[in-house]
Amino acid sequence: MQLWDIHSDKAGGDMNNSKVFWGVTVAVLLLCVLLFLAGVPVTAENQLMEIAQVVVLILAFLIMAQSHVMAFGKSPRTSSENADLSFALFLSVIPFAGAGRELNFGRMLGAGPDVVGVVELVMGAIVLILIGFSLFLLVARVKNRLSEAKRIFTGPICRAMYLATAAFIVADVFEKQKTGTAGMVFMEEVMEVFAFFMILRAAINVRRRVLEWG
Repeated sequence: MQLWDIHSDKAGGDMNNSKVFWGVTVAVLLLCVLLFLAGVPVTAENQLMEIAQVVVLILAFLIMAQSHVMAFGKSPRTSSENADLSFALFLSVIPFAGAGRELNFGRMLGAGPDVVGVVELVMGAIVLILIGFSLFLLVARVKNRLSEAKRIFTGPICRAMYLATAAFIVADVFEKQKTGTAGMVFMEEVMEVFAFFMILRAAINVRRRVLEWG
């Protein structure tokens, strides 16, 4: 699928993939707007916008997980590559935990309290493992941490996350301003959907970066 089938750093290929990504993002947001204006309850529980958020987050995590597998398959790795992997492991916590939260840890799927408790425990353990291994790589396998951090924080992965953060801030403003009006609720959800797409963009950029290792 062209959305994440990124095999080179050639300008033409990157531009085509970027057009596909933004085309899908705009199409989903436009569909939500049109259905909302038509009176469809897109912001209701288990409706289009909530489903879109879950699907995008799961897809982002799966892409990141595949990137991790590819990264661990390369040995030895350079210090810069370990820095990339450390950050990617930490970043993957966001869509993983986000998907769990959006699914209410299984409650949305009809899971009972016992199952939900197990899911929360397992997901919590996975999050700790991801963060722990990320920190291990950072401390034990990365040299020149300051220069690596500067490279990563000014790169395409973080630029997507900055857009996601900005969208979450705007969504929070709408949430605080809403007085039960459907319009405010809708705008909050729109910004959240956009933020999750930016997390997906970051995941795609993680995979691109790993593929660049060769």
